[in-house]
Amino acid sequence: MQIKFNQSSLEGEVSLPASKSISNRILMLQALCDDHFEILNLAESSDTKILQQSLITLLNSDEKFIDIDLFDAGTPFRFLTAFACLLEGRTIYLHGTERLHQRPIKALVDALQQMGADIHFEKHDGFAPLVVYGGGIRGGVVRITGNISSQFLSALCIVAPSLEFGVEIEITEEVISAPYLEMTLELMRRFGIHIGIKRNSFDEIKYVKISRQLFEGDMFIVNGDWSSAVFFYAMAMLSDTVNLRLCDLEMDGLQGDELISIIANDFGIVTEQEGLDILINRSSLMNENYESIYSFQNYPDLAVPFIVACAIKYPKCKFEGLHHLALKESNRILALQNELEKVGIELKYENNLLSISHLDFINRKGSVHFKSYEDHRIVMALSLFALVGFRVEFDKGDCVSKSFPNYFRELKKIGFEIID
Repeated sequence: MQIKFNQSSLEGEVSLPASKSISNRILMLQALCDDHFEILNLAESSDTKILQQSLITLLNSDEKFIDIDLFDAGTPFRFLTAFACLLEGRTIYLHGTERLHQRPIKALVDALQQMGADIHFEKHDGFAPLVVYGGGIRGGVVRITGNISSQFLSALCIVAPSLEFGVEIEITEEVISAPYLEMTLELMRRFGIHIGIKRNSFDEIKYVKISRQLFEGDMFIVNGDWSSAVFFYAMAMLSDTVNLRLCDLEMDGLQGDELISIIANDFGIVTEQEGLDILINRSSLMNENYESIYSFQNYPDLAVPFIVACAIKYPKCKFEGLHHLALKESNRILALQNELEKVGIELKYENNLLSISHLDFINRKGSVHFKSYEDHRIVMALSLFALVGFRVEFDKGDCVSKSFPNYFRELKKIGFEIID
């Protein structure tokens, strides 16, 4: 696959996918709700499809042993680890790709076991494959760290209303990707769940209490995905003339990556809500010597495209709060270091601070072949190099289906040339 961009301005209309993060959470709530409700505009991402099919299998199979292949779907893996514990009399085998088996799950399993769950690691302690013996979990008080994945906390909260004793969660360490936990709790409230929380002086959630109660079903419409919108903001950061319309996207505060609309102001990019769409325009040209430090502790999906955009045009910017990027679909820090080196850009990562050095990038154009790492966000971020004169080639581009199946089709609508 090759990507080129031959225009002088970034203009057009983009149809974003529905939010994968919201879709996955709403599917879990639908599975736990006695009252069936309809979900409109469900994400078409591979993660969401895997979760949906897995839930159908778990809820409709009469088999005592159920094999669930989650492929590379990290969120479904964590959510279904907790959900499987509710299935009385069933044995559920959860597994996936080699990369999924490298992603940690021990803190969540430990918390579930504290509440009576019977879960075994099939091969290596702390990692998939898992064998979950359903039933036995009753709830209660658990302690769990927040510094590995907010999805562990979300998984516990989602199943809590179905447990005999509910759940009281005491959170140790700072919660990374905290907006995703906030999203989970807000969606649960919208479905009738009463939640008690305590925060520290920094407004961080440290304690959650959810008693046994019933979800109240109601039709739900999934909004457009801000995590996907970030890539078009990154493109705008690299373009002198910008006039983009992002369709079906709302500034409602539910998705943490909406923060990009604020950060983009630092780079002369302004955002306006017009009906159900977002308009992006450039208000001023920015000095390429602009420097600042940005933290992505709570915004892992925002990090990769933003880092690439800055590596291209704003190399004095620095980044922190990145340690969790090593645990994603690929080791994203290492992947970016390896691939940006091909175009004369060095990323130095020391003491949790990422900095940029331009070596011979300015004088190098033409074709560049990037490795995909089968990581959707790596591919979409590296495609930004087409905006600055490179013919970008990938060994594999279909991994974008994980979050944005129509990404390349949308690029064509705003002036990119895609050669399969």
